[in-house]
Amino acid sequence: MHGVMLAVLVMCLGSAALAAEFAKPAGNFAPDVLVLVLGIMGSHDHVSINYSSKMPTEQVQADLTKVASETRWPVAAVKIATASVGTPGAQPTTQLVFRAPGVADRAAGTLPLSPFVNALKRYKAIEIDYVLPPGFVFRGRKDYEDTYVKVVMRQEGNSCYYRVQVKDSSFDTIRIPLKPDEPKNQAPRPSMPAGARVMLIVGLAVVGAAAAYLATAYYANRRRAG
Repeated sequence: MHGVMLAVLVMCLGSAALAAEFAKPAGNFAPDVLVLVLGIMGSHDHVSINYSSKMPTEQVQADLTKVASETRWPVAAVKIATASVGTPGAQPTTQLVFRAPGVADRAAGTLPLSPFVNALKRYKAIEIDYVLPPGFVFRGRKDYEDTYVKVVMRQEGNSCYYRVQVKDSSFDTIRIPLKPDEPKNQAPRPSMPAGARVMLIVGLAVVGAAAAYLATAYYANRRRAG
């Protein structure tokens, strides 16, 4: 289940339990880690990284440092918490919450994926969900695939859901394009069939010959008249 109200609860309450419920598998994609970006609360976007298991604080802090150093976001209101879902037999999960300005680029209409993927590449399945502010015009990248990752995007209203499959984590730093590929060349004009080209050449030759004949006749008549 995706939705604004659930994202708000996760961000505002900082509840790892709610995040774990939110991260239940959808279809055949079961995320190992879930990133939520809530961009509807003022000038700062609220980010929540929800791990599917209990994580050492040092590792979570290293993930945050990696994201912040790559993006240069001035992160604030950082909170790391571990809690149980509340259901019998459930294992504790860890959640990292912080806020930063301009995670979702309102001017360009783009949503970054690379910083989170670079920090969390040790996971095979990463989900990155954006809940966007009213009036946000999305002009960013949707699906993408290369040697290392495969990205599939689904958009519903003001929310964009990215599912990232890490096929090969041997990369140091990956750059997933922010915008769709630009067309390399303009579409070629349709070529004229060979028969039509022959008819055109013949027609031009006939017109040229007729024009030459008329011009010759005109000047000959003028000479006779003079």
